[in-house]
Amino acid sequence: LSEILCINPNGQREKAALQFFTEDFMEALVLGDNLEHFYRTSAAIRGIGYFSKVRAQIMKKEEIDSLCNELVKKSNWFYSDVNSEQHEYLRHLPSFLRAYSSFAGELDHVPAELMASLYRMCDIFIVSFIRMSGYHRAQGVISILNLLEMLYKKGEGVLRKFLGNFFGKALIYTCTDVEIPGKGIRHVYPDLLYFWETLLTKKRDYKPFLQMTTLQAENSVEEPEVDGENTEIESMEEKNTPSSSILLQILYDTFMSSAIQAINTFNLALKNSEEGALEEASLNIVTNTLRPVNQKDFMLFQNFVEFWCILVKKLQNERLSDWIYILGTSLIDQSVKHSLVSGFYKMIAEILVIGEKRHIFDYCQNYHSDQELRFERETRVKPDDYATYLIFREYIKEVWYRLQQFTDDLLVSCLKLVLAYPTAFFSISEITAPLEKALHIGITYNPLAVIAVNTLDKLLDPNSEHNVDDAFLSCILPCINEYLLIGVTSSNENNLSSGDLKKKSYKIPTASQRRFETMNIVTTESELGVAVSEYSPMQELQLRMMRFLGRLGGRNKQLLTKGNGPAKNDDILAWDPVKKIKIHLPFQNAKIDIYLDEFLPRICELAESSPDRRVKVAACELLHGLIIFMLGSNALQIKDTKESKESNYHEFYLRLFPIMLRLAIDPDQVPRDMFRLLNSQIIHWFTNNAHYENPETTALLKSCLQAVCNSDASLRDYGAECIQEFVKWSIKQTSRSTDGAQNIKSLLKRLYNLMSHPSSIQRFGASLVFNRIYRLFREEPTLVNEYTIELLGQLFLSLKLADSDHPSIGTKDQAIEAISHIKRIMRVKADLFLKA
Repeated sequence: LSEILCINPNGQREKAALQFFTEDFMEALVLGDNLEHFYRTSAAIRGIGYFSKVRAQIMKKEEIDSLCNELVKKSNWFYSDVNSEQHEYLRHLPSFLRAYSSFAGELDHVPAELMASLYRMCDIFIVSFIRMSGYHRAQGVISILNLLEMLYKKGEGVLRKFLGNFFGKALIYTCTDVEIPGKGIRHVYPDLLYFWETLLTKKRDYKPFLQMTTLQAENSVEEPEVDGENTEIESMEEKNTPSSSILLQILYDTFMSSAIQAINTFNLALKNSEEGALEEASLNIVTNTLRPVNQKDFMLFQNFVEFWCILVKKLQNERLSDWIYILGTSLIDQSVKHSLVSGFYKMIAEILVIGEKRHIFDYCQNYHSDQELRFERETRVKPDDYATYLIFREYIKEVWYRLQQFTDDLLVSCLKLVLAYPTAFFSISEITAPLEKALHIGITYNPLAVIAVNTLDKLLDPNSEHNVDDAFLSCILPCINEYLLIGVTSSNENNLSSGDLKKKSYKIPTASQRRFETMNIVTTESELGVAVSEYSPMQELQLRMMRFLGRLGGRNKQLLTKGNGPAKNDDILAWDPVKKIKIHLPFQNAKIDIYLDEFLPRICELAESSPDRRVKVAACELLHGLIIFMLGSNALQIKDTKESKESNYHEFYLRLFPIMLRLAIDPDQVPRDMFRLLNSQIIHWFTNNAHYENPETTALLKSCLQAVCNSDASLRDYGAECIQEFVKWSIKQTSRSTDGAQNIKSLLKRLYNLMSHPSSIQRFGASLVFNRIYRLFREEPTLVNEYTIELLGQLFLSLKLADSDHPSIGTKDQAIEAISHIKRIMRVKADLFLKA
């Protein structure tokens, strides 16, 4: 009707018709405050939007301004916080947005009051999105797209100003958690992901909602506008262009700038819970004692990272090359500032994955190599993104150096970052260690295994310039062998073995069943395009690894070798030439003695590296029982001995203690819980020794020190935790009348040697141990008086040797922290040194 009136807007009949409808709409607006007349008011508001074009040609400016003021008043009341019936108006919000946008589109200038109402309705839509049906979500997104297109026509500045405020608040709300009655607390971003993806891409997928509305229209009594608006959804899906390419660029730019602004507003500072003081983002602090200063900001940031990792890969990212420098430098600066926050590594990894697909840094690696070799004869054109490449390269190299200091989620995030675009930043020798770690962790964490296999495929690609040599394969292929040993049974085999060959009968649902499903339908994440799984079935992973081995040809024989070279003597020789682990099995007619000495190495191997989880758990339980058996068998002998000598199981302890420490950090929860408790009990038991340098106590201490000096960050941290427990219980079980704890003296003498060791890992471990036991050490006057000055000298030597270490290793920082602890002891305990 509006289009017909526009044909001859100056005709008397046309003016009379418009006057009739306008008066009717105004009368309905007056009654809008009453909920009983709201449906008439809703129709009036939509009618005002439909007649906007013809009204702009016929009505006077004063009349249009008066109508605008009335619309603003109604909008402010409908969606006001003081309106107790606000939820009743929410399902009409998409229609109102469309009507207000149509009305504003015909104005020469959008008044500030009307702009504020549009902004308010968009905010209400985002906040209420999670409680809306799928139909209203699609309608609302279309309405907002129409609004943005209208604002773009009013001027790019008008649009950018509106988007700057709207996107900022919408992003923050996307990161929040809300409580849904009957469903508990849930994240908002899985639902709002549909809104952002539809807004920022050319793809418009409304099919899930069209299916819902087709059924809802049959039963809908409250919403007579469904059919007409459903037709609009279909037409928009066919056009696929509610916004032009320039508008999409503006939306993408505003989203990126709002994301950077949101990240910079989060307070991600950490504090040490043991001391309660604010700490800088330093690797010297034990991560399990760190707590966020602002818990709410940390939760928002965590949700934002998950939202980012899902959304950014779905965008076209045609303008990523223009944003990668700004976005990359902002995230890298924040990551350097908060180096223990894993979210930044995940976000940068996603950017690099997209950068690899768009070949942003493909030519930078060759250019950088030529610059290092200073080839003057061959001239290459400098790539446009070379400056950005250098920034990313320096940062990723730093992360590569720090891999040995990270554990758990931090380690996984950094491995994803390092392996995100490996061909552009690393040589084949540099990528070997991260790949080994990724494949090792990937057995229990599937997404990391997928990333590792993707990296292997890239390295073996015919277009790749990397030379996959035998040294690389000898390290990587044994890790692949662990995957191939895992038995996988497909679902088809399970069905065949169970004899379940019956076909399921299909029954067409009746009309009543369809109506019931319509009333109770819940849009799933897959329908909304949210469900993104990085999981790949083990069978598929094994198939990809077999293809990788097939592409290697004859070089796949490296699968049978170990990266450490020939087998060690420990794998061939018996642990003890005399059989000692004897188990009595009393039967009815006989008593049989079984010796388990020969089986112990194989039990330990299965407990550590069996690909079959049931076998692994069974081996851990058996090993746990055998260790308790050995301790119990030797308990009385240790107590009755008047001089220090080795127990019957000393040779076994030398090999079992390191294995027990490794099982305590196993990715599997069962052995981890089992051996963490056992290790603490064993530390309590062996620190109650009556003699200096007791062999078993010394063996336990050496094993813990070896763990502290390991390149595996998880093992290193756990070893330091065990030594802290060792010192604590040595002090607890030593009387004050003696000249200090004997076990601590043994520890400190060994720390002297480690602090002056040529290896940076050994020196790092020694400083780490002292920083962990510092609070216990300072409370023992005898130890402070005897060892403080000597420790300070060794730490200065360690600091001098650390000048040649890479800063990312952390030896210098650990030594400086240890020296600061010594300074504090000397300042507080000055009287003790003066007496001496």
